[in-house]
Amino acid sequence: METIKQLNPTLWVFAAFLIAWVVVQAAMFVRLALDFNKKNNLLTKQEINDCVKIGSTSVIGPAINAIAICLSMVGLVGSADTFMRCGVIGAPMQEMFLAQQASAVAGVQFGTAEFTPSIMTFVLWMQVWGTIPFFIHLLISIKPLDLAANAGQKGSKKVGGPNFMQFMGMAAPMALMPYFMVGYLRTKGQRECLIVSLIAGIILNVVQKKTGSKFLANFSMIICMIIGMIVGEIAFNA
Repeated sequence: METIKQLNPTLWVFAAFLIAWVVVQAAMFVRLALDFNKKNNLLTKQEINDCVKIGSTSVIGPAINAIAICLSMVGLVGSADTFMRCGVIGAPMQEMFLAQQASAVAGVQFGTAEFTPSIMTFVLWMQVWGTIPFFIHLLISIKPLDLAANAGQKGSKKVGGPNFMQFMGMAAPMALMPYFMVGYLRTKGQRECLIVSLIAGIILNVVQKKTGSKFLANFSMIICMIIGMIVGEIAFNA
């Protein structure tokens, strides 16, 4: 822990700068999105408010999971590194894995006398280099995806041509969700949580369509998460 105490003040300077830049970027993206919507009249003010409500409530479950992992990560690499990596990248499980892999490669355990500033620097470099492929992938794929999204629209070279992007939003989760669900179905507690929340989601969706309830339209996801977590916890401890 002496190494963490020694490096934390310096790391907090970089952490504060990076997080501030992320906040600025988020504000810029929101402003550009609102300006674009205002010019093109894509969404009404009510629809924007509904999106904000749904987005705000749907992140509660993942946020709780992220906080739990971040608390564990603080004990390994300190608060500054945790805040900097998880605040910018937003993938605490990956950052924890990268830190543990770096420590294992160096043959050093966290919190021991062998965990020197050099080892901590190595851990930081492992975390940074572990996320570089994502940035490279973004640089390579963003332009082709942009062209695909605009294909068939007015002003493009192929007006009226096929555009698969409208189906991509549904196709991607349809492929990913079953892949992740298989792992949950093997574990007691998680299995019950998944099944019950899925059933609750179907029921709430049917009720919402029949009643036209705005409340269920905005908060059905968080209701399903709460029901699933309660049932999963009960089943796990049964």
